[in-house]
Amino acid sequence: MVLTRKIEKQRYEPGGNDMTHRKIFIISSISLTLVLSFFTLTEAALKNFENISLDVPDDWQVTEEKEDGAVMAASPGSAAVVAVMVSEDDAKGVDSKTYAEVIADAHKGTPPRETEGGRYAFTYRTPEGKLGRLCAWAENGTGLLWMAIGGHPELAGVLASVKIRGEHPGIEETVAMLAAGDFGHFSADVPTGWETEDDGAGGVTITSPGNAAILLVNVETMADGEDSEALADEMEKEMAAQGHTIGEREKRSEGYYKIPITNQAGVSGFVLSGVEDGVADTMLVIGEHRDLKKLLRSMKAGYGRGQLAKMFGEARQ
Repeated sequence: MVLTRKIEKQRYEPGGNDMTHRKIFIISSISLTLVLSFFTLTEAALKNFENISLDVPDDWQVTEEKEDGAVMAASPGSAAVVAVMVSEDDAKGVDSKTYAEVIADAHKGTPPRETEGGRYAFTYRTPEGKLGRLCAWAENGTGLLWMAIGGHPELAGVLASVKIRGEHPGIEETVAMLAAGDFGHFSADVPTGWETEDDGAGGVTITSPGNAAILLVNVETMADGEDSEALADEMEKEMAAQGHTIGEREKRSEGYYKIPITNQAGVSGFVLSGVEDGVADTMLVIGEHRDLKKLLRSMKAGYGRGQLAKMFGEARQ
């Protein structure tokens, strides 16, 4: 697991040392390293399209696939990608749930869950391991798809600038949920002086000056049949192998576990871990720093990560 690799590297010692098959293929085949090769390149200054408009920073590249009604914006190096598709007559005869399920299946994503406004959200992994957050729904036979991949400081602003022709009640909630993902699966206001490392495979470590406090969030797909209890067993073994003292495990009503830990320097913390929809969420917090609570309060889970949002809520208490 990623957590094992991160623990070994960081040592965690604060205080010590058919319906839509063609269109789905276009979206799901996006490779972040070759992303622009799938679309007709458009000048960055051109931001108004037939059904979609958006504002992007000068160094982002905007692309369009006219036939399928898709527009995409990619940050430098494709660290983050925003894609919006408005495909007229693509969802004739199907409801939003069915439309989203077909797309999620093509992406091998998590089961779509209904959100406010009758839209459906799910997450998936790109071939490069980036976490994608998607929202799909159908309106009068038209299929709509919003996607955000990866993280970038300007991501939220780009998402907020997107406008779709026509009336779409509740679209602001969709934008807000997709925007909460500066690190792919969550966003946070990192205090000045703290260091951030994103391993590109679902693990993000945020460390205070002098390693006084360390926060790790990891999201990864679990093998079929693995549940929250099995994940907690694995976490305890990993932490014990790194020399941590393990406290008594507590199961939360939401289904995830809290595991108290103390490192070899006597600094305490905890691990929250659980499996939801085949995806393992793990959060480690250890040590103390005057800005730690501020950091925890700023954290917002990405689209579709309900369990992670509950963990963040507990951690900030």
